[in-house]
Amino acid sequence: HHNLYGQALGFVVVREKDDRFLLSAATQINFGGPQAVIDSNQAFAVASLNLDAGKKAMSMLDFYAANEFFNHGISYLRIGHWNEQYDVSLELFNLAAKCALMNAEH
Repeated sequence: HHNLYGQALGFVVVREKDDRFLLSAATQINFGGPQAVIDSNQAFAVASLNLDAGKKAMSMLDFYAANEFFNHGISYLRIGHWNEQYDVSLELFNLAAKCALMNAEH
C-alpha cells in the first residue's frame, strides 16, 4: 500500500510541479523497495524522484535524509544504468558520497 500511496503523491508532484509532497512520496515508495516497481521505466522514475527528494533534503541541510534518498535512488537503478541513465546515475552516486562525507560516514 505504501508504494501505491507514494506513486499517487509522486504523480501529483510531477503533474502539478509542486514539491510539497516530494519527500512523503519518495518515502512511501521506498517502503515498497525496488522489487515493487514493475519495469525499468518506473524504476528510473523512482530513482529520479529520490534524486529530487535528496536534493530537497540537502537544501534543508538534512544530509542524513538526503543520503537515504540518494541510496534508495541508487537501489532502483537497473543493470546498464551507466549506459542508459548516465547523468542521473552519476548525480546519485556523487551526491550520496557528498552526504556521506558530511555525515562523517567515510
